[in-house]
Amino acid sequence: MSADLSKLDNEMMSALLDWRQRAGRLWKEKLQIAWTTGADENDPRGSALRHIRNHLGPSWLDRLRPRDLDAAAAERGVTALRK
Repeated sequence: MSADLSKLDNEMMSALLDWRQRAGRLWKEKLQIAWTTGADENDPRGSALRHIRNHLGPSWLDRLRPRDLDAAAAERGVTALRK
């Protein structure tokens, strides 16, 4: 079962795209670590990333497929850039 992307607003989606861009190939693992250690608190997009953690959870992130995130972002016109 894949992650339900309809639960993400555009800011949360943009924050995930931004994190992935900055974190590289192991972005989901690095985000899980940041959530566990609290390192996301100092991240520029930390508020949106914590919202994802608090409302959707780590298991949701595990189910998230990058290609699905990309497709949903393209459909909505969302990018990693903050507006």
